[in-house]
Amino acid sequence: MKWPTLMLCAASLALSACSGGQPGDVYDMPVDQVYAVIARTNIPDDLKKTVNRAKGSEVRVSRVTNQSVTWKLTEYGHEIARFVATVTPEGEDGTKTRVTVDAIGAEEGKFAKQGREFNNRGLLVQTARMAMEEQISSKMQGRGYDERKVAAAVAAYAITHADEIKADLASPTNYDDLEHPGYARTSGAPDDAYVAHGNTRGKTSVAPSVSTAPSVSTKPAVNLNNNNY
Repeated sequence: MKWPTLMLCAASLALSACSGGQPGDVYDMPVDQVYAVIARTNIPDDLKKTVNRAKGSEVRVSRVTNQSVTWKLTEYGHEIARFVATVTPEGEDGTKTRVTVDAIGAEEGKFAKQGREFNNRGLLVQTARMAMEEQISSKMQGRGYDERKVAAAVAAYAITHADEIKADLASPTNYDDLEHPGYARTSGAPDDAYVAHGNTRGKTSVAPSVSTAPSVSTKPAVNLNNNNY
């Protein structure tokens, strides 16, 4: 799974979820019940499809009972990014639960450079986070993933963060692997999987193309093969 593909997929998904001016959603259920649902929830379907069809890519899921669930996206064992859903009691009687979601690019390792770029781009971070919020919300409410909410949230975020998005679009990106000058990485594969730019004879070019214009996907999907770590 190429990192630009991940970024574009994240930017195609979103839902704004806030309660009382605070981050996250509040559900009228105790922590253990909310956690039980989230622990069985998969990443958004479009992103899951991208992961499943990319060689060397997988999602590893870790769980801390009644505290958090982490979905870690990797390529050949190297972390690219992760979603973290945290559950906390809301109110004094413990009958409600707040769920907050974070989307975080890799902060160390092979994809740290790409992770830092992702983390510095507010549109990408927020749309990825919002997508996971909608995924969880749909499971909590026993309904399908609502793409109309996704589209509305993307539009709302773009309107209220116009200057930030303008700066993001103006910022240059470069996904070439510095350890292999003149080459483009094929999904974080081993060294023998690198191919030179422009060498398309007998093979498909793997140089990633980066679009910074967010698009809204309208095709929901299901199912993910979770791997615990």
